[in-house]
Amino acid sequence: FLGLAASAQMNPVALPPGRTLLGDIGRYQVAYQSYDGPVVTMPPSWAGHFEALSGISYVPADRHMGRNAILLHSPWRVPPGKVWVDYRILLPQVTPISLEFGVAMKGEYLGPEQSDGVTFSCFIDSGQGLNQVMRFHQAKADWKDYRFDLSANAGKIVTIRLQTEPGPQNDAGFDYSTFGDAR
Repeated sequence: FLGLAASAQMNPVALPPGRTLLGDIGRYQVAYQSYDGPVVTMPPSWAGHFEALSGISYVPADRHMGRNAILLHSPWRVPPGKVWVDYRILLPQVTPISLEFGVAMKGEYLGPEQSDGVTFSCFIDSGQGLNQVMRFHQAKADWKDYRFDLSANAGKIVTIRLQTEPGPQNDAGFDYSTFGDAR
C-alpha cells in the first residue's frame, strides 16, 4: 500500500484511556488513488467535502442515523478508485482495548440511478505493514457494526486506516459512505 509512508512520517497521537472518537483526532492523513493511478496525498489533517480535483470527501464531524459519523467519499471527478484516512496513534497501556465502528450508506442516495453501495475496508498496521481486518460491501442505510481487539498492541504505536471505494459498477456517484461512532 502506497501512501503509508506519508502516514508513518506523522508523529503519533497519544490516546488517553477511555473512549476517543477517531473523528476527534486532529492529526491524520487523507489520500486517494484512482485504480492503477498514483497515490495522491492530501495536506496533513485535510478535511473537506467534494475536493475540487478528485471529488473526495473527508468530513470527520458528520452526523448520521443517531451516530457521530465520518463521511469518507471515494473519488468521482477522476477515474474511480479508493480514498482512505490514516490515524497514527499511540494506544494507552490498558487492556482490554478495541477499535469499534459501524458502516452505513446515507439512505437518501441509494436506489436506481444513484449509488450501488460502497466497499468499506479497515486496516491496522502495528509495525509489520498493513493488515486488512475487514472488507464489506454495504448497499444499505442500516448500520453494520464491527469490533476488533487491539489489546496485544496496548502501549504501542499503530496506524488505523479506514477506506472506501465504489461498488460493483465502479461508479462512485452518490456514494455517501459513513463510519459511525468510530472509536
